[in-house]
Amino acid sequence: MERSASEPTLLCTLAPGSPPMSSITCEQLAQLLLLQEEEGRCGTSREVLVVDCRFPFEYEGGHVRGAVNLFTEAHVRDYFFFGGAASVARVAAGPYLTVVLYCEFSSHRAPKCAQYLRSLDRKLNLLRYPLVSYPRVLLLRGGYSSFFKHDQVRPRTRTHGR
Repeated sequence: MERSASEPTLLCTLAPGSPPMSSITCEQLAQLLLLQEEEGRCGTSREVLVVDCRFPFEYEGGHVRGAVNLFTEAHVRDYFFFGGAASVARVAAGPYLTVVLYCEFSSHRAPKCAQYLRSLDRKLNLLRYPLVSYPRVLLLRGGYSSFFKHDQVRPRTRTHGR
């Protein structure tokens, strides 16, 4: 899917006081997820892959709708690079795939997984430098805690626990 230069972006880059990785607010993520849902019904897709880096019991208690639960470096490695056809499809999405990682507050586990993903991506693409397979890796600012509290996004973009 071709993007025009004039198309507005919903993504932000570094904010004052943020960790040394790009981030996205819960409002921006909700907008992207709703756009992806709408485009999916129209036969197009704005690829957003949401990764919940919390432990399984936390994930099962509630998570961002559509999020995959990858809570160890091995899970991240296998899912993104050694997962067979699924990994090939994600890489084929190219620069339009946005990967958003979060944990409870996006202060430890998600940044650690994001750094690992970027490091492994660089290592596996050493001969293609500066290209990487996943150029758009973002942290959810404030983590799931912030996303959960944001009343406006709760009904359509959050999955309740069992």
